[in-house]
Amino acid sequence: MVTDTGVIAFDKYGENVLTTYRDGAATPALDAAVDGETGVVEREGDGDAGGDVVAYAPVSGTNWAVLVEAPQTNAYAVAQVVERDVAVLIGVALAGLALVGVVIGRNTVLSLRRLRAKAEALAGGDLDVDLETRRVDEFGALTEAFAEMRDGLRERIEAAEDARRDLARAAEDYRETMDAAATGDLTVRTSVESDDEAMAAVGDGIDAMLSDLEATIGRVASFAATVDAAGERVTAGTEEVSAASERVETATADISEGAAEQASLLAEVSAEMQDLSATVEEVAASADELADLAG
Repeated sequence: MVTDTGVIAFDKYGENVLTTYRDGAATPALDAAVDGETGVVEREGDGDAGGDVVAYAPVSGTNWAVLVEAPQTNAYAVAQVVERDVAVLIGVALAGLALVGVVIGRNTVLSLRRLRAKAEALAGGDLDVDLETRRVDEFGALTEAFAEMRDGLRERIEAAEDARRDLARAAEDYRETMDAAATGDLTVRTSVESDDEAMAAVGDGIDAMLSDLEATIGRVASFAATVDAAGERVTAGTEEVSAASERVETATADISEGAAEQASLLAEVSAEMQDLSATVEEVAASADELADLAG
């Protein structure tokens, strides 16, 4: 899966994550997928290397795209075999027709021309050409051989079409899976079982990646819950400390008030002691005067 800036977000094997897709080279498939298009394009190879077939689809709600690559030799193997068989068969047929024309002569020219026209139509891709015959000679056998070849070609072409549709279904399923994952549903998994080994491996890689992400996010959520619980305990402890501080402040205020009262009482006692001392001094003076008078 590639972002619109060309950075690989997810990779089948996880080796190219956060690297630049195709080293920043022009990628029409990525551009088309980012624009919301789905399809398949061919990409030429470098030097003697064969080209690739790239299936692409957008990830809705994001600027990302799902890209699936496969060598052309694998994707078009059936078509190449069909093309080769057609070329060989046409060559053999034309050579055989020429040989038959030389051996049989001018009486078979019309039949040869008809058979040649049908062979050329078949070589041009017309698989609906009429190859029915009631002849039991060599021309009939050759026509039946052409008919068998046509039926075989039709089956191979249908197989190639089935493979192409299978690739398209797999790409669409992978796109829908990544869309769901992008919205936060990491329990979703791919549902298409592709007959192509490369596409099946891509699907398995996506499922494994989503499983890893789901497990990682689960661990993160568990850690967050643990942190929240610890925070609640810290908050409760802080409240208890605050309450204890208030009680200490209240007790300190009470002690301060008691100390003030004791200081006031001490001041009163000191004043009374001073009065008493003055009285004692007066009594002593009076006693001295009485003693002088008595003497």
